[in-house]
Amino acid sequence: MVIYQSALASIPHELYEAAAVDGANEKQKFFSITLPNMRYPLMYTLVLAVVAQFNIYGQPLILTGFGNNEANAVLLMYVYENAVKKQVAGISAAMALVLGLCIMAVSFVQIRLMRANAPD
Repeated sequence: MVIYQSALASIPHELYEAAAVDGANEKQKFFSITLPNMRYPLMYTLVLAVVAQFNIYGQPLILTGFGNNEANAVLLMYVYENAVKKQVAGISAAMALVLGLCIMAVSFVQIRLMRANAPD
């Protein structure tokens, strides 16, 4: 929320005044001024949210205790199980590396798509 408030505060009021003089309504001001000027904070929070969802571990574990024949298991649970319980460091390191590469690839695609839609 602080990121969005600071992004909104950094938008020059002269842009809104010029749009009002030109006859723009509030919807046009939002889509033409506010949203494009908040592109980078939105991109930042979107990428962080996706990375956080890849790294989810505690919530499924707390809810079901890794039960139901592992039907609710996520990749980090398998990494933990191989590294700590089974003590197979090589497989868990490879799984963690693949997870990191997947996160990097998804983040790269998100950033490229957000920049491709940029007006400037």
